[in-house]
Amino acid sequence: MEAFQIIGKIFGIGTFLLQIDLLIVLFLYIVYPNCWVSKFVKKYAVHFVSLLAFSAIFGSLVYSEFLKFDPCKLCWIQRIFLYPSAVIGLVAVIIKDTKALLYTLTLSVLGALVSLYHYIIQMAPVSDSLPCAADAAGGCGGIYVLEMGYITIPMMTLTLFVYIVLLSIIGLRK
Repeated sequence: MEAFQIIGKIFGIGTFLLQIDLLIVLFLYIVYPNCWVSKFVKKYAVHFVSLLAFSAIFGSLVYSEFLKFDPCKLCWIQRIFLYPSAVIGLVAVIIKDTKALLYTLTLSVLGALVSLYHYIIQMAPVSDSLPCAADAAGGCGGIYVLEMGYITIPMMTLTLFVYIVLLSIIGLRK
């Protein structure tokens, strides 16, 4: 098995586990908003946002710098929304400011929309008719990674953005 297949499997499994965790946190927060898990997530939302954003930066750099996958234009746009979230989250952790989650929420909603569009371009049968000018081989519709039949790089990013949106909302709620 080549390095990119091993890394793809690791990131694919990580994304799947993150999706399960996202659903559990969402369920518990809606059904049991005062349980210890909901309180814990609310208390450390800024920390989790920062950790997730830095993990995603690491992942994106592994793909582009180590595995030499050329990011397409939509990947770059997603990075534009992701990278500041890590810095904002880190500063928010240091100065203990949960209001910074408003910025990560905004960036992540926009990033999630781009990720969703990118995922549709990759997976939909109409992808040839959807516009995307890209420098990378295969363009925005190229699939470098496909794990579990649905997890691609844009799905990884979409999962991350949706989780950051959820964490930001939980952290901002009074």
